[in-house]
Amino acid sequence: MNERKISDVFVSPRSTSFKCSNCSKGDAENRCSRCTAVKYCSKECQKDHWVKHKTHCNEIKRRTKILAKEAETLRQFYELEDLLPGSLFKVAIGIFWRLVEPRNYCKERLGLALKLRSCGMKNNSKLALELSVEHMLDLIWLCRGDNLGVRLHIPSILCVLGEVQEAYDFLKWWQDRDLISCCYDMKLPYCNLKGEDMYESLSELKLSNHTDVHWYVDLFLIKYKLIRQLKLDKASYDAFLLGTDPKLGEDSPVMKLSGVWLALENIKEAIAPGMDKRIQTLAIQLVALGKHIDKVNKFIIPGLLNSSVLLGQQTPQYVAAGTQNEAWNIVDYEHLNWKATPNVLYFLKKLYIGMHGKRQALKNIKELPLMSVCYCCQCGCSDDESSDEEDMDDHEE
Repeated sequence: MNERKISDVFVSPRSTSFKCSNCSKGDAENRCSRCTAVKYCSKECQKDHWVKHKTHCNEIKRRTKILAKEAETLRQFYELEDLLPGSLFKVAIGIFWRLVEPRNYCKERLGLALKLRSCGMKNNSKLALELSVEHMLDLIWLCRGDNLGVRLHIPSILCVLGEVQEAYDFLKWWQDRDLISCCYDMKLPYCNLKGEDMYESLSELKLSNHTDVHWYVDLFLIKYKLIRQLKLDKASYDAFLLGTDPKLGEDSPVMKLSGVWLALENIKEAIAPGMDKRIQTLAIQLVALGKHIDKVNKFIIPGLLNSSVLLGQQTPQYVAAGTQNEAWNIVDYEHLNWKATPNVLYFLKKLYIGMHGKRQALKNIKELPLMSVCYCCQCGCSDDESSDEEDMDDHEE
């Protein structure tokens, strides 16, 4: 990621063309003037969609106004503090959280970004999702230590937007660096990995006992998207090969190409084994990740598979590792992104049944999300039986 030009309130989307949030037709031109986060192909679609969009629209507008007031204070910071004159958006990029005055601004901006994410997922708006991730990327540049945990939200949104490579690069950078030195030495590179090998061994990510389990959930989604795309590519390739069969492909245009057999043999040798090997590697990695997630926190997978029941409970006041509270927090962040990914929950359920057996797995999926979260302290009062995690190297074949 190159050096980022930071905005203070408003961000620009990554794309120039968006579908209608109501009917999904392409190249929608009418943008909601209140929240500017959804587009429609006509006024009729905008009117039809208002009942669904109204709550998000009003909340985004309200939060944007609050953020604008907070930003104005930071732009006029010289009136409050003589030791650091000028707009903080010019003189304090990277150290916002180390100062007291910008902290409320950071909290409000994250709140706006999360509301935009919710709007994008529930209102069928790629525009809202792009605005959400741009706000978040700005925030981690303003607060390089990421004290608010913004980084935990970014990979899954990038996945939903189809930017799986950037999601992987982002996740790997946050695993493969000295956090303290990179956060506070502005001369060091920041979030600068690009084009990393998404099929590499899990050990290359330097996952450890101290890695947040949320990263494993994000990494599972990334790896799943990779294996799904490979299977789709392989299906297309196999369909192509049917045209080369001496009988089935007798009238195929492929068979009429000059030098066809030599070319086809080279294609088979170069592509087919590579696809199968990558699919097998990713499958092994997904099993390892699934087992590790379940070992670290037994509530997460049942929570993802039965999210409506888990999230039906009250928001927990505290989050402790390995508890129902932690699972609630992660599932609340992730469930819409997972539901938007075709067949990932079906795949996860099959994997979970393979780990526990059908009877126990279905019982856990039904009952674990019903267990009470802890409201009294930070110790995590749920009856968690998980032990210290093992390094991912121990799981991977």
